[in-house]
Amino acid sequence: MKQLIVFIVCFFIYSFSVLDRKRSMFRIPYRLLVDNAQLKVTEYISTPGKKVCGAGFHHHDPHLVIVLTDASVSLTVEGGQTQNISVKAGTTLWSEAETHMVINNSEKPVKMLLVDVKSD
Repeated sequence: MKQLIVFIVCFFIYSFSVLDRKRSMFRIPYRLLVDNAQLKVTEYISTPGKKVCGAGFHHHDPHLVIVLTDASVSLTVEGGQTQNISVKAGTTLWSEAETHMVINNSEKPVKMLLVDVKSD
């Protein structure tokens, strides 16, 4: 009986560690820099071949993007249309509200700031 209990405990510990590793594979590395009543500034860092600013298709309200590194990405919008976009570090882009998926096509990590202006 004692061996069965030890086996069950070990099984659950192993299962939870595997699930945690799988969940971390889908996380987008980000850092919240500012979040106050006026705006929210989030820094995203994406490795090559991975998602840039959210997992799968996701929605953003109107926002400003400040690209901190040279970047080559593919942007797919809700209707399935895909654009390949290359921009230089320091580029700023305004985006109206949209649902999209963005993949890092660069050979290096892509770093950007996403600035959400909060309405009253």
